[in-house]
Amino acid sequence: MYLLPRCAFLLLLLSCFGTAFSQRISISDEVQLHNDISYDILGRYDDRILLFRDKVNKQEIQFFDDQMRLRNSKELELEDRRVIMLGVTRNPDFFSLIYYYRRKSNLYIAVQQFDGKAQPIDTMRIVKVLENVFLMPDYKMTISEDRTKVAIFSSDREREMDVFVVDLIHFGLLGEQTLLFDDVILRRDFRSIEVSNEGMVCIILEKDNTVFKSADHLLKTFFLNPLTKEITSLDIPVTDRITVDMHFQWDNENLCLAGAGLYSDRSFDRAQGFFSLRYCLNDASIAMQFHPFTEDILVDIYGKTVEEKKGIEEVEVQDILLREDGGMILIGEIKKEFARRSFYGDRPYASSGYGYLSDYQYEDLILYSIQPNGDLQWTSVLHKKQYSHDDEAIYSSYFVFKNPSKVRLVFNDEISKENTVSEYVLRGNGEMLRNSLFNTEYQRLQLRFRDAVQISSTEFIVPSQRQLRLSLVKVDYR
Repeated sequence: MYLLPRCAFLLLLLSCFGTAFSQRISISDEVQLHNDISYDILGRYDDRILLFRDKVNKQEIQFFDDQMRLRNSKELELEDRRVIMLGVTRNPDFFSLIYYYRRKSNLYIAVQQFDGKAQPIDTMRIVKVLENVFLMPDYKMTISEDRTKVAIFSSDREREMDVFVVDLIHFGLLGEQTLLFDDVILRRDFRSIEVSNEGMVCIILEKDNTVFKSADHLLKTFFLNPLTKEITSLDIPVTDRITVDMHFQWDNENLCLAGAGLYSDRSFDRAQGFFSLRYCLNDASIAMQFHPFTEDILVDIYGKTVEEKKGIEEVEVQDILLREDGGMILIGEIKKEFARRSFYGDRPYASSGYGYLSDYQYEDLILYSIQPNGDLQWTSVLHKKQYSHDDEAIYSSYFVFKNPSKVRLVFNDEISKENTVSEYVLRGNGEMLRNSLFNTEYQRLQLRFRDAVQISSTEFIVPSQRQLRLSLVKVDYR
């Protein structure tokens, strides 16, 4: 068997729309993940590629050179050793850690920034102090498209939500607000929170999304300006339909909230079409349209004639790709999970009895290109079949790699130790091409494409994780 050397290079050629391209693949040594809580690929800073590792009572940066050889590591000094990480943000010249920690009965939300050598840029900045907190709140965060603003929020209470907006460039609190909702229950009705590059926050709630109350079904949106604390609201009717899934994000070029999702007339298990939504703040214009799945789409997926009203089972919205003209491309993915009963009495160190194991099937991608006014431009079905067992589907789905001329959807053909990595190349006019990129045979790679990070217009890094062993794989299209 061929064993991987310290740094492996694979050179592969393929033809893409008549033009020759090559991929150079660099693979790092494996590192052990014995007491890691999580890890984040931060990208390239100067001549080093940085990996952040959040461990129990310790945070660490590892430095790799451009050939993915591990050069050195450095432990980060934070205000407290027992911190709970909310997230890590990447910027061209620095990275930021957002976390909270407890001292006595007080809870501190803090931001700390480091340069590309993992040196502190400034002292730690406390964003918010919550006094006399006895139960740990469930704080989460969302990041703006340009990674300069962060909204920290909690949605685990019935009718009250705290929102803090942090400016990472000027390193301070942009604004904070506590919102009280009268006619919704956050645990049930909260759908999304998005922050724009300017710091504007949009909260999306959903009311009466049931078959029996579909006549009153609506989306409730709240727009929060953290500087003025002004709040405006907008109710968007979704009459006589139920939503199966939805996804929102800011269109920062056009100052609009863009959204898309799946709907049905009567079943949450089977979508009958998709909808698009676009609300622009400048002129308060709103465009919302519903498009049922056509027979051509259903036949392309199921391979036989089916009734349009039956729709598509177990499909979810995965991404919205915004276009410069204000349009968007919606990407849906068919995802199935099956639980199976297993007798584990013969397993060592386990009590005898029955347990449940899971099978995962991640199948076709459904793409819809939508005009700014909501009209449908083109549709396409991209075929793939990814089957796995008891792995939480961490190796399934795909990664979106973007540059000005095209979009690549990169994925594992099969979920196995020896696998072919493929891609769909998408042009703006809907033209598609499927390519095989490289093979992982004898390379001991299990690639997590959903966690890949694009580090330039020609490069991305994808983690390979085999149980508690992690390596980084850099793919360069130059």
